[in-house]
Amino acid sequence: MAANLRPWLRRALILLVGLVFLWCLRGVIFRLCVSYHPIGARAIPPRTPAVESAWFYAYGFIFSDPEVLADRALEFSDEHLVYRVSRTSNDPDRLLESHRAHCVGYALFCASAIRAGLVSSGLDKNWSVHERVAKVRLLGVDVHPYLPGAFFKDHDVVELRENSTGRSIWLDPSLHDFVGIDRIRVETENRGDGM
Repeated sequence: MAANLRPWLRRALILLVGLVFLWCLRGVIFRLCVSYHPIGARAIPPRTPAVESAWFYAYGFIFSDPEVLADRALEFSDEHLVYRVSRTSNDPDRLLESHRAHCVGYALFCASAIRAGLVSSGLDKNWSVHERVAKVRLLGVDVHPYLPGAFFKDHDVVELRENSTGRSIWLDPSLHDFVGIDRIRVETENRGDGM
């Protein structure tokens, strides 16, 4: 019986190691297969006092690295929001109370937190945050026609942009909450709209 168990145990161990390896590389694999294509923008509310207060209570005021600020904003969104497909408020302060959001709410909430961090750190002189509406492509194919209903006609993401160089950090807060992928690949060439 022990001889029969060893090959089974070896296969199970190989499968487990393979799954752990794939999980560790999930961000790289995702960025290789999935791309986002910005098609528009949404306005971030000018002031979100409840989000700003909760942000400062959780993370303080000073950030010197925008990458760290982006990571903390994703964590902040994960801690305070739960994904809902149904209609929810898009007001970041109301989301802090209800804790229910879809991709628009996640992006607005995360962008509001990033803006609070940029302003308090003095990084807002060279960095700006934007909520972008995008189409998602899997291996070059737009996935939205294959999703049910008008609710999935596009997807909202966050762009943290260095104004002097145009370098951008792109985030998908709702994706981060699901699987922990912190950065996304965005293809903006040949668009001609300045985004």
